[in-house]
Amino acid sequence: MRYKLDITLTEEDYIDFNNFHALESVSGKKQLKKASLIVIIAFAALMVLMLVMFGPTPFSISYAVFLGVFAAVYLLILKKVVKHNIKKNVSRMKKAGKLPFESSASLEFYEDHLVQSSPSMRMEQAYSVLERVCVVQNRFVLLYVSSVSAHIIPMGQLFRQVNDKEFLEFLCQKCPKIEHY
Repeated sequence: MRYKLDITLTEEDYIDFNNFHALESVSGKKQLKKASLIVIIAFAALMVLMLVMFGPTPFSISYAVFLGVFAAVYLLILKKVVKHNIKKNVSRMKKAGKLPFESSASLEFYEDHLVQSSPSMRMEQAYSVLERVCVVQNRFVLLYVSSVSAHIIPMGQLFRQVNDKEFLEFLCQKCPKIEHY
């Protein structure tokens, strides 16, 4: 075994991961752009429809302006809406007793595979299943095993347990796609 990390995740760590994934990652930014484009197209279509149906009357013009302002405000608060929804969904899962992460686990890194162990399960994975590794400033390292699922390693816990530079070099050898944020 090259490295062993004992990880303790909190609800805030999980929310932070989801916020990063939805708002800062490449795929999250693409989704935000698509959502923004859909909002712009939908409201522009409504504005044009209103003007075509009623002509350039004071009512239709004021309604079109209202729609434009509403769309602009929505686009300005879109990130806050996403963050709020993430927090609300995690809170709902917590109330149902179904949080999608283990609060404590260990990750063991061998030459050809990694092992995640927790009180409820043990999972071995080859490094080839890692889609990418994201190093997010001084917050965490994410080992993505799918487009939306990752092993979350809080940076503070990484610093206390291993030499972070050596560990990241080791990950570079195992997963060629490393992204820094």
